[in-house]
Amino acid sequence: MKMAFRLRSLLCGVLMSDQEARAVCRHTRVLYSLKALLLMLAAVLIFELYASVAHQWLPPSYEPENVPGKLLPAKPEKKQILLITYGRSGSTFTSAIISHPNSVFYTAEPLHRMPDSYGIYDRPLPERTRLKALDMIRAFLECDFRAIDPQTYSSIMFLSSNSTYDFKRCIENQKKAGVSYVGCFLHMWDLCTASNVTYVKTIRVRMWWAAWFLDRMPNLKVLFLIRDPRATLYSQAANFQNFDPNKSAAPKSKEFCDEVRGDVSSFQNLSSLYPGRLMAIRYEDGAVEPMRFAKNIYKFLGNEFDRDMEEFVTRIVSSSKSGKKLEENSYGYEKKNSTATMNRWRKKAEFKTVQAFDESCKDLYPLFGYRQIDSDELLKSDSSLLTSPSFHGFFKPL
Repeated sequence: MKMAFRLRSLLCGVLMSDQEARAVCRHTRVLYSLKALLLMLAAVLIFELYASVAHQWLPPSYEPENVPGKLLPAKPEKKQILLITYGRSGSTFTSAIISHPNSVFYTAEPLHRMPDSYGIYDRPLPERTRLKALDMIRAFLECDFRAIDPQTYSSIMFLSSNSTYDFKRCIENQKKAGVSYVGCFLHMWDLCTASNVTYVKTIRVRMWWAAWFLDRMPNLKVLFLIRDPRATLYSQAANFQNFDPNKSAAPKSKEFCDEVRGDVSSFQNLSSLYPGRLMAIRYEDGAVEPMRFAKNIYKFLGNEFDRDMEEFVTRIVSSSKSGKKLEENSYGYEKKNSTATMNRWRKKAEFKTVQAFDESCKDLYPLFGYRQIDSDELLKSDSSLLTSPSFHGFFKPL
């Protein structure tokens, strides 16, 4: 109390000259006003720090030449990885392998909560929306978080990565407490800028967009992950519930495989333009030969595959967790038996539906090495649907 009185008297002596004013200053209401003023000044200082150091949310323009400079620029030698794939195609499993080392900063699905007003799912996609999406992915690859729309951080996908998990929990807790997020962002920047590799996995980008990144990032490499279209479509129907496979199999599979054809064509063109910087991988190869699958990826990326990685891959494809617990987590990457997991969709599929999928996608099978299903017996059996050896043809390692 004495200290408070002395501080109050000092402030009054400095701020006011006459006796009456000092008497007023001693009044409780004025003390509260001074306290409020000091709190306001502190808030302004925090806001200024937040605005100048944390981020400025949206850049003035999404044109590539007007992309804002980096707040905390990534190391010049930093590598970038972009994995382009489709929902329910094995990207969680593949990303677990790529992002396991602590030196990798991994962001899962940065466009997951891109504001609806940008029309990310519109077809054809507005060019402004595409440029906005490109810049958001660039921001995560280059640790330039001020270029990111705040709605992005509401995505639950931030809990899918060890790199962003603490950040997501931090902003949730700060929001409940009503305090600034600045500490959360600074911690994430520290992790990102200290990393040797930044990695983004997305199902919301088409392959031809990759040229934008390849032009601007000389250390970037692109992975194109493919899974049997029938398995992908069945898994999407079950988990995304975006269509009824028994009623809409034909139109949905045509739409999906048309998109895949476009991506394949773009991948082949970009592979010629940027030799050694793009590689296609097949999910089934990872399920059947996971260690070789992982080693091929690491070799392509130029990353070390050490004893810790070997132990990690062995653990996630033959997990000691209960089978029921693993089956209930359809988004997990640990499996009791990776080969059995790969074929599980076949036990639930209807032959008539699979025929419709085949009709729309069968021209892709020779390139990808998949077998057309001509009977219900084959569908429900354990016979392999692969017609080409692992890591062969379109999926030959670089």
